[in-house]
Amino acid sequence: LTDPAARAAVAASYDEEDPEPIWTAVLTLVARARLRPGEEPWLAELALPGEDGEPYPAGELLLPGAPLADVVAEVAPFGVVDAGLVERHGAETLEATGVLRTFALVRDEDVIEPEHHLDAEEEWADELGEGFVVPEFTAVRDLEFVADWPEAFALLAEPPLRAAVTEPVRVVLADGRTATVPSYTAWWLRRHPVLDGRRPGELCLPGDLEGLYDLAPPGLDPELLRALGVRTTLSALLAGPDGADELLDRLD
Repeated sequence: LTDPAARAAVAASYDEEDPEPIWTAVLTLVARARLRPGEEPWLAELALPGEDGEPYPAGELLLPGAPLADVVAEVAPFGVVDAGLVERHGAETLEATGVLRTFALVRDEDVIEPEHHLDAEEEWADELGEGFVVPEFTAVRDLEFVADWPEAFALLAEPPLRAAVTEPVRVVLADGRTATVPSYTAWWLRRHPVLDGRRPGELCLPGDLEGLYDLAPPGLDPELLRALGVRTTLSALLAGPDGADELLDRLD
C-alpha cells in the first residue's frame, strides 16, 4: 500500500474495463495491514461493485444494513456494496477502504482554500476572511443528504464524528494571530433546520431562557446542542457579540 503504483492503480481503477484484479489485490493488502476506517483516505477512490452490478468508488457505497442508509434521503448518491464482496473480504476491510457504515470524515492539514466538495464550504471559508490557514481540518461529509435528523444525531454523537461537531477549529489568520471558530460541521448544522424543523439558534435548553425561546427537542445530547448554538443561559447569551440585541428583539 505504500508503493506509489498501488495508489495509481486505485486512482485509475474506475476507468478500467475489469477492475476486479485491482480491488482483489487492494482489499487483500488492506486486510493484512489491519487499517482503520479513514486511515488511508485515498482508498475511497477504489472501484468496487455495487449490488446492482455497477462499479462505484468505495466512498460512495454503503455496507448492507448500514445505519447511514436509514438516515439519508433516497436521492443521496450512494449505492450498496455487493454482498458477495462483504462475504469474501469482510465488512471491516471494506470499511477501512472507504465503504460507509456511518458518516465519513474529511481530514486535511494546512488548509488555505477548502476544496473537499463539502456543501457550502466556500461560505464557511469566506467568513474566516482572506489569508487564513487551518492547520488541522476535520469535517463530516454528506450532511446535505440527511432526511432523518434524530437518527443522524445519534450517529454524530459517536466518536470520532462527535469531535468534528463539538471541538472548535484553530485558525491562523493573515496577520499571524490565531482564532478559535466553530468547526465546519457545527457551522453547517447551525445554518439549517435540523431540530424539529428549526435552526438550533432559535431554541434553548431548559433554564432561564424558557419563554423567550422554544425548548430544544428532549433526549438529544446537551453537549452537541451547545456546539450547534442552542441557547443555554442568559449570561451566555449576553456574552455573545450580538446577544444583547437578540435578547432585546425577543423581549419586544
